[in-house]
Amino acid sequence: MIELIENKLDEIKAACKAHHVETISIFGSAAENALKEDSDLLVEFSENISVLEYEDNYFSLLSKL
Repeated sequence: MIELIENKLDEIKAACKAHHVETISIFGSAAENALKEDSDLLVEFSENISVLEYEDNYFSLLSKL
């Protein structure tokens, strides 16, 4: 795991909990400690989020990360 993510792990965990994230995975160059300009994250949200809340929840999480 890259140092940037390791240093922000508590903040990432808190944001995921607040935004009903079930799982989060990192892939691509960031997973290989070769971070370029972005990080690739795969996020699975809880099924308890309604369709109407999904978009706001997604973009709010995105702004926190």
